[in-house]
Amino acid sequence: MPDDETTDAGELGVGGGSMTLYIALQLMGVLALFLSVLFPSEHAPVLWPCPFDRAFDLPCPGCGLTRAFCAIGHGEFGAAWAFNPFAYVFYVGAVGAVLWPLVVWRRPDWERVVSNSRAVTFGAVLLVGSMWTFGLVRIVRVLVTRQTP
Repeated sequence: MPDDETTDAGELGVGGGSMTLYIALQLMGVLALFLSVLFPSEHAPVLWPCPFDRAFDLPCPGCGLTRAFCAIGHGEFGAAWAFNPFAYVFYVGAVGAVLWPLVVWRRPDWERVVSNSRAVTFGAVLLVGSMWTFGLVRIVRVLVTRQTP
């Protein structure tokens, strides 16, 4: 079957990507962006209590992301950075998730280029490594300030 034809229920022939997956990611991105504009950072929804924080009374690498996301949605960029600077990456990711199906629809060849790109894999590994480094530095800073009389 040619690459540009639609195949069975929800499958897009271009690069083997699932249109159902694209729509699900798009809807999650829309929901995240909508909630970030709906809730101010001081009233950000608590999705679930952080198990790391509850167990050790220390912030995990992701602590503050929800509040930072909401701060970005309200244009409070300094507050967002203070909550968790990685929220900017995830905010851009949410916008990308909303726009990606439209990009693939207009430029189907981009899906294959992106899915075969080592830069995408390297970027994901770099993001996770950076978040964990940030989290460890933040934990050390919290522990040091607790020890200071």
